[in-house]
Amino acid sequence: MIFKEDIIPLQANRFLYILAPALSLVPALMTFIVIPYGDKFTVFGRTIELHVTHMNVGLLYVLALTSVGVYGIVLAGWSSNNKYSLLED
Repeated sequence: MIFKEDIIPLQANRFLYILAPALSLVPALMTFIVIPYGDKFTVFGRTIELHVTHMNVGLLYVLALTSVGVYGIVLAGWSSNNKYSLLED
């Protein structure tokens, strides 16, 4: 996939069309900071914790970030300047 040609529609807003996948990917990756990967362990007298943050509202944080990821999909359709990309049922 690295060597594939990037095809952008002629009428598309180039900046938003490239930004849209990042707007979906970044919140998805940010959800990993609330997952504890293990317990504490000690190395040479120093305690190391295997998680990024102590967050009491971790589930709420994950739900909020995954809902933001939907905006990337909508932005990709809107930036392509295609009248059929935003149709609903």
